[in-house]
Amino acid sequence: MNKKSRLQELYDDLLAVKKGVRFVWLRKSIYIKYCAVAVVLSLVISFSIPKSYSTSVVLAPESQSSGLGAGLASLASMAGINMGGVTEDAYTVDLFPTIVSSNDFILDLFNVRVQSSKRNIDTNYATYLAKHQLKPWWMYPVGWGRSLVNKLFPQAEVTKPQGTGAQGEGPSIRYLSKSQLALCYKIQSNLFCVVDKMSGVIVITANDQDPEISATIANATVNKLNKFILDYRTRKARNDYEYISALCDSTKKAYIDAQKKFTEYARTHIDVYSPEAKMKMLVLENEVTLAYSTYSTVASQLQMAQAKVLEATPVYTVVESAYVPITAKSPRKMIIMVIFVFFACVLATLRLAYVIVKQKKWKGKA
Repeated sequence: MNKKSRLQELYDDLLAVKKGVRFVWLRKSIYIKYCAVAVVLSLVISFSIPKSYSTSVVLAPESQSSGLGAGLASLASMAGINMGGVTEDAYTVDLFPTIVSSNDFILDLFNVRVQSSKRNIDTNYATYLAKHQLKPWWMYPVGWGRSLVNKLFPQAEVTKPQGTGAQGEGPSIRYLSKSQLALCYKIQSNLFCVVDKMSGVIVITANDQDPEISATIANATVNKLNKFILDYRTRKARNDYEYISALCDSTKKAYIDAQKKFTEYARTHIDVYSPEAKMKMLVLENEVTLAYSTYSTVASQLQMAQAKVLEATPVYTVVESAYVPITAKSPRKMIIMVIFVFFACVLATLRLAYVIVKQKKWKGKA
């Protein structure tokens, strides 16, 4: 008896499913209409959205820690032990995304010269973003609304006070206008830097409406990041090199002056054999020897300082260069169409459910 009841329930469920499928099939025109409207809307929206191209550059930096001491330091840090003799770099690879997205870094990209693939635009990157960007049609009413709100409710902009150019202690304060901040936010949304913590590989991606400009910005970002890290890591070594180089020039000049004095005195007193002349000759000769010894020592230190600059210079291997993309990254027309069709089917199903509920109510009243 129990088996028969279960079979009857299963049969009733299958019959209900069959009736439901038949009900939907007889009203398939609703789905067709909704899907057709969804396809048209998705095409209109997808073709209204400007194309966006993406260029990626892959970098592999050199390892900053090597050798037995670095390995022991790494193991000690994992165990929570701080080894005092180990110094860490302030700008590690993990901070590269923060550096790239900082306003100081992005402001340097404003003056990068860009040229469109059609050669109808040749200007700097800030002007290109401000005056040569395409927008979807629905953004124009939004822009008009914002301008109207700004006119009705103007906001006070922070202006640079008088006398800020005076010298003082600490870093100088920079003032950015609203347009500059808007451009910074726009570049931040188009520029990405991702670091793989396992392999240390750096991927820099630039998105833009023109394929050649996206490749130009990606390449400029890599060059500026490389210059930023190069300047930081070689700053102390370069300062030491410049100081020793100036000291080397002064000791060389002192050696040449001492040599000239000795030569001039020896030439004018070649026939003089007095004890005073011999003593003066010996003093000048000792001064030449001492000046040469000092110059030789400083010259050796200069070579060592130059070697330290080369040692501190980071090396980045470009795994994948900046190539001009052929196809656009967005908009994804098929994905947009699938989403619209899905929601159209949901709306059509809700309408059929409303029809079923309404028919049951009428039958209940009858």
